[in-house]
Amino acid sequence: HSFPTRRSSDLEGSDLGWGSAAVLGCLVASAVLLAVFFIIETRTQFPLLDLSLFRIPTFSGAALVALISTVGFTGLVYTVSIRVAVIQGQNSLVMGVTNLVVAGIPILLWPFFGQLLYRVQLRWIMATGLLAIAGSQVWASTLPITNHSIALLIPPLLLAGFGFPAVVSTTSAGAVNVVAPRLAGMASATTNLFRDTG
Repeated sequence: HSFPTRRSSDLEGSDLGWGSAAVLGCLVASAVLLAVFFIIETRTQFPLLDLSLFRIPTFSGAALVALISTVGFTGLVYTVSIRVAVIQGQNSLVMGVTNLVVAGIPILLWPFFGQLLYRVQLRWIMATGLLAIAGSQVWASTLPITNHSIALLIPPLLLAGFGFPAVVSTTSAGAVNVVAPRLAGMASATTNLFRDTG
């Protein structure tokens, strides 16, 4: 099988550079459209995103934590993938095991954190989750790249897999609990947007 070659109309941002007219034009257009969106949202009776929600410190904090935690978690998953598959040249099975560990733990822990939300203050669960994600990154960065043992990666991946659902559950609950019931769906969707942006 032959793979299609890149056409000149495909992604060219890296070739053109940040200072090119096309790239700068797109950046300016996106900034203008974002400003127009905010203007419309502040004037319409039924906004898609009620910007007054960001005046609530807990809501803004939850959105920010959702963004930061996802950047950290997916950053770890990405760098582990590069380490295992590209740098070390491990096969697909090994790569799949590392992904299974880091993605499987959150699935198993959702019920646990769902119950924990009723017993422990959200800020403590959230802080523990963030520390777990940060700790897993620091831990993984200290592991020698020359050691191909997958066993070395399992503990930091387990730690990240524990931290991510802790943060996700608390950011969603925290954002929804501090807004009026009629805005609960919007609050949940907004934290999901920040998480997806991360």
